[in-house]
Amino acid sequence: MLKAISLKHTVSRLHTLVEHCGRAEFPSVLMQFLAQSLDVDHLSLFFFDEQLIPHLVAAESTGPVNLAKQAGKQYESRGAYRYDPNTLQVRTLTSQDEQPALTRLRVEDIDCREYREDIFERHLLQDRISLIDHFAGRWFVINLYRSTDSGDFSPEHIKQLELLAKLLSSLLEKNYTLLPPEQLSSTTRPTAARMEAVIARLNIPLSNREREVCARALLGMTNTGIGLELGIQAATVATLRKRAYAKFGISSLNELFALCLSHSP
Repeated sequence: MLKAISLKHTVSRLHTLVEHCGRAEFPSVLMQFLAQSLDVDHLSLFFFDEQLIPHLVAAESTGPVNLAKQAGKQYESRGAYRYDPNTLQVRTLTSQDEQPALTRLRVEDIDCREYREDIFERHLLQDRISLIDHFAGRWFVINLYRSTDSGDFSPEHIKQLELLAKLLSSLLEKNYTLLPPEQLSSTTRPTAARMEAVIARLNIPLSNREREVCARALLGMTNTGIGLELGIQAATVATLRKRAYAKFGISSLNELFALCLSHSP
């Protein structure tokens, strides 16, 4: 049960959100709901294209200046998504995941100095809770921020968001199904062939099989799943991955993600 949110008011606000699904003002109504219910200061929504690169779809702030939009545009234009843990997180999820994933990032936890200064410190952002989900092959991230003045999200806020996550995700799906913005026209999970092309741009002399295996691993497939698709044993898949990683000079899938991101356009 939500302790800090009046049930009556929550139901009323959710009803308002439902009424605005499919309308241009839906993001601002969503921002009002989150500000009133969870003390959120800023909201940004990104959809991922076929190469799993995020694109800003909506951004709202509670103050007179839309800092969320400023930060989101800089996040895109400067390629800051390469250093965002959420980008790697999306690549580890699969379309079989039924529940939205929740991640948290506080300014003091960011290792990359450039990312921390350009996105968080410049726009006075202190804490971020992100909801990651998908629909119709499209992956998206809702970022909810607290400003420096507001401080961190409380444990109660996080608990409340966990309870509301699936509902919020469903409302976003309904909204963009009714009124899909132009940016969403090509967003989908990439094909294995597309990921093979991304790997080829790394200019590492892999065999065709090694490249095929790595591409499918990036799509979240297990060794068993890769083996079934390629017609080889899971043990062979594991060997091919190990050989490929050695050629890259890496030891994990996350490192391969990072390499691919560093060579993304």
